[in-house]
Order: sequence, then structure tokens, then C-alpha cells
Amino acid sequence: MKIDNKTIMKYSKNLNVLYIEDNEMLRNSTLRIFNTYFNIVDIAEDGAKGLAMYMKYKNETAEYYDIVITDINMPNMNGIEMSQLICLENNIQSLIFITAYNDSSYLQNAIDISADGFLSKPIIPEQIQTLLYKVSKAISDSKEITIFFNHVEKLNFELENQNAQLKKKNEELEKSYRMLNTLANKDQITSAKKKQKTKNIEEIYLREQMQQFVNEDLQEIKDLYTEIDSNVISVINSNGDIPADAIEDIMRGFTQYASLLSFYTFFTELAAAMKDFAVTLRDNPLPDDKQKINDIFVLLESFLFVLNKWNKDLENSDDAVSFFDASIISDMNTITIMWTMSDTLDEEEDVDDMFF
Repeated sequence: MKIDNKTIMKYSKNLNVLYIEDNEMLRNSTLRIFNTYFNIVDIAEDGAKGLAMYMKYKNETAEYYDIVITDINMPNMNGIEMSQLICLENNIQSLIFITAYNDSSYLQNAIDISADGFLSKPIIPEQIQTLLYKVSKAISDSKEITIFFNHVEKLNFELENQNAQLKKKNEELEKSYRMLNTLANKDQITSAKKKQKTKNIEEIYLREQMQQFVNEDLQEIKDLYTEIDSNVISVINSNGDIPADAIEDIMRGFTQYASLLSFYTFFTELAAAMKDFAVTLRDNPLPDDKQKINDIFVLLESFLFVLNKWNKDLENSDDAVSFFDASIISDMNTITIMWTMSDTLDEEEDVDDMFF
């Protein structure tokens, strides 16, 4: 393939070169040729000055020359010695040696330090073109590969940063979502369940709420039970002489009990029923019949026994215990009926018949 200057300059025009030659006439004539092809051509007169020029360029630009073109046989320091020291600084430095017929003793040393090519004196233009094309193209291709890989590395770094930011945002979203689950009501849970298409969100929410109930409110529930039970027993043992504050304390206890349950979605139905129970008993006077009063409070004591068992089941379960709700609500309805029933009811009617 014929190589012309335009083809060479496609690869050489952006390269910077250090040229070392002790022969001033040859140095000046060759410099004019090199200036045609390269971006920068710095010159030195011998190996010592060439090494000093090389280090100065590196210190000032933080880069190395793309090519070092050097004569071999020079005063002060020859081209081989200088090149060996340069390669200690930069072991991938591109080197071209200019040799004379009597420099053969140095050729093996030049080969040993991986010279990229040789120019023989006198320098022939076609020889320069062929060698500069080969070396310049190799350097240009290497730079393009380096630029490409640096670009890929930069993109990977940016992607890693974006992934890290996305991960952080996802963690923040998950944290917010957990907080919403804790505070959300049943409707919000259902909505979240549909959006997330998961079957266990409500179960997780209920388990967390149940644990909160056990940790924060169950003891108060148990204290209310003890207070209500004490007042019911006092009424049963009163033989009709009901303590003045007992009924009011019982109703207040059930109202507070219902209020605590109402904070938890899985107790909504039970809380509403117990609140209605307390309001109904508060707003309706007891029957006049002492026996009927006794029957009511005996039934109420039995109901409290079931309620106490329910409290203990709640304490020992990780899940919301709701299968007793219907039974508890039914017992409260039965007591309400007895409480509000007319005194004209046939006295021979057995109280047990009311459960059927």
C-alpha cells in the first residue's frame, strides 16, 4: 500500500515527539520533516539533555511524549543509555532509533528495550513515511482504545452511583411504607395490598398491631376486667341492696374497655358492640325483681369469665384472636335483653330459654 503524507498525518498530527540528534545539520533538516507530521517536536543535542527534556515535559504536562526519536551514538550519554532510563520512568514509551552503519554493536540493546523501529542514516523519505505511519497508527489506535475504555469505566461508575442512589431511595420508600402499614387502617391496607399484589401485607400489619396491643394496652384491659368483675361480684353478694356506685362503675369500665379496643382495626366490630352494650345498660334501669337482677349479674359474671379467658388467649397469641367475637357479642345481646325486659314477663319462664 502506498503511504502518502495525508494518510500519515491522519494518525500523527496530534502526537508530541522528542527528537535527539547530536549532528546539528542532520537535526535541523530532519526537524523540518518531523514538524510536517507532528503536533509538537522538542529537540535535544545528546542523551543527557534528551533525558532532562523528557523529565521536564513530564513534570510540566503530567504526560509523556508519544514518541522518542533518538540517534544512538552521541556524546555525554548515548541513545541506548538514555532510552533505558526513560523506560524505567515509562515502560511503554514508543522509541525509534536512528542508526549509522557503525552502530551495529548497539542494535541488540535497542532490540532488548523493545524499540518500535529503526531509521538508517542517511535517512530516506520513503523509510520515514513507512515507519512513522506504522508507529503513529499504533499509538493512535491505542489512544482510541484507552479513550473508549475510560468512557466505559466512566459510564460504569455513573451507573454504580445511580444504582446506589436508587437503592437508597428504595430503602427510604420501604421505611416509609412500613410506617404507613403501622398507621394505616384496614381500608389503607386493602389498597396497599392491591397495589403491591401481595397476599400477606394484611397479616403482617395485624401481627404488628396485635403485638402493639399486647405490649401497650392489654394490661389496662386486664385491670378494667378486674375492676368490672369486682363490682359485679359486689352486686351479686348485695342481696338486692346494690352498692350506689357499682352499676355506674361497671358501665364506665365497659365503656373504657370498648374505647381501648376501638384503636385496633381487628377489634372494630367488638368495640362497637361493647360500646352499645354499655350505653344500653346505662340508659335503662334495672328490673325491679331482685331475683331477675341476681340472674342478670350471675349471667354477667359468666360473661366476664369468658372475657377473661379471651384476654389470656390474646396475651399468648401472635395473631389477633377474633373467633370469640361472635360469642362475646351474643352474650352481651342476651344480657341486654334480660336487662331491658319488661317486669311483666312470665316469672315461670326459665332464663335458659332465652339462649334458644
